[in-house]
Amino acid sequence: MLDGRVHAVGGASHSDRKTVNVHFVYDVAANTWSESTPLPFPREHLNLIALNGTLYAIGGRIDTYLQNVATVYALNPTRDVEWKELPLMPTARSGTQAAVLKGKIFVFGGERLGGVFNQSEMLAPDTPARRPEPDRNPAHT
Repeated sequence: MLDGRVHAVGGASHSDRKTVNVHFVYDVAANTWSESTPLPFPREHLNLIALNGTLYAIGGRIDTYLQNVATVYALNPTRDVEWKELPLMPTARSGTQAAVLKGKIFVFGGERLGGVFNQSEMLAPDTPARRPEPDRNPAHT
């Protein structure tokens, strides 16, 4: 939820399960849906985080976990007309969870060929540096 609106980004089509780059916005107060700036490329199993007025589309995959991506894109819906590419995560991953703590975005677990990840990654949007974080409980979320 960002500024009273719910953003639905990416996913897969119902008919053929191909990934899509759509971006729909639900305005809670008006009870209406609208289309917004689509992702630069289709993906699913990504994380979408809202922080300080900006949306962050993190990781995901194209069709299967054999095509995981490490991309991070940012969009401020009130001022940006397109998603901005940020530095890549160290590890391409999909099926993760993400959370914000003290202005930083943490990405946990995820899946890959051969299993799940046992480390987490951190993104500090004000700086390009990321670092792997140890994770004692690898999981597919």
